[in-house]
Amino acid sequence: MQRFILGSILLCACGPRSREAVRVVNVAPTVEADETPDRVTLPVGPWHEHRSAWDVDALLRAPEIAWQARLGGPVVHPLRTDGDRVYVVAAGQLTALSTSGDMSWSVRIQASGPAGLRDSEVLVGTEEGPITAYDRERGSLVRQHPGFGPVRGAPVPVQGGDHAWVTLHGMVGGASGWLIEAGYSSAGGGSSDGQQLYFSTLEGQLLAIAREGQAWTAVLPGPGLGHPVLDETTVFAAYATVMGRPGGVAAYDRASGEERWRWRGTFEPGAPPALGRYLLLPDRDGTLTALDPNTGDTVWVADARAELSCTPVVLGSSVLVGTATGEVVRYDLDDGGEIWRVNLAAAVTGDPVLLDDQLVVGLADGRVVALRSDD
Repeated sequence: MQRFILGSILLCACGPRSREAVRVVNVAPTVEADETPDRVTLPVGPWHEHRSAWDVDALLRAPEIAWQARLGGPVVHPLRTDGDRVYVVAAGQLTALSTSGDMSWSVRIQASGPAGLRDSEVLVGTEEGPITAYDRERGSLVRQHPGFGPVRGAPVPVQGGDHAWVTLHGMVGGASGWLIEAGYSSAGGGSSDGQQLYFSTLEGQLLAIAREGQAWTAVLPGPGLGHPVLDETTVFAAYATVMGRPGGVAAYDRASGEERWRWRGTFEPGAPPALGRYLLLPDRDGTLTALDPNTGDTVWVADARAELSCTPVVLGSSVLVGTATGEVVRYDLDDGGEIWRVNLAAAVTGDPVLLDDQLVVGLADGRVVALRSDD
């Protein structure tokens, strides 16, 4: 492996509410910017790019649509929130929406992945390579970091307060100017424990990268799928089907990369898993499986009756999933029993977030939809 210094720079059983009660916010044309009980999970801070669990019970009853915003293209990247706004990438455009669905600001930048949050900034990678930082309040350009290929995923924090990201071709670099040739590809974005960046490759590797270089490499049972998921001791990585063998998820020691267990599904994951009390794996065959994160043993399996198309969301005692047929389904986290489902008429493709008491999801038809129930 080589290291190069570039230099320092700068969300229904009762059905949705009536049409009159649903606000549709049409995003204006682009405006260019100015220049768990038995398992302790990682602390969640404003930098945590892959948050999929909230310690609150919300949407316990069948929800209704609170608002919708229509963007310029399919929402295929995970949504991000800082509690005040939700940040959405669609058709290369980065848009900030308020808790009521109003557009705060929007910029067209040929964005290549989801937004990342750092201090008062929103960071997003581009197809050309640079990481661009915008002010969260105004959407004005703050700075650009150097580019070295199309960025995958969002920038994540690493040691020393730096932020790092991975490219389409498996290169890892940081905002302070360092660059490491780590792999030949990336299956998705990177995940971070605050010190190291972890990512998987299409060739079937899982890598841990620090600023000083590659810490370890592990071999996955198949090609990597999406970003890894972390707890305080373990890295969980989804993998795809290969040569007729089903995909699944495998667990590795975070310090050494030693494999702890592996689990195979019936087809392959439709998205990265979510981690709460259980590791929750969405499968393309329409099943949601809850695994014991310590052993990989199956706790329960739920049938969503459609392909699962995004990372699940844990809300207190429940887990919610989105399907390729446009449904959002809520299950009891203890036993996988279905509680309610609502149809949004388009595939759920943007990983949801909780914004106040609303579950906000991205859809393949370009809508961002907020669901709310009177709990």
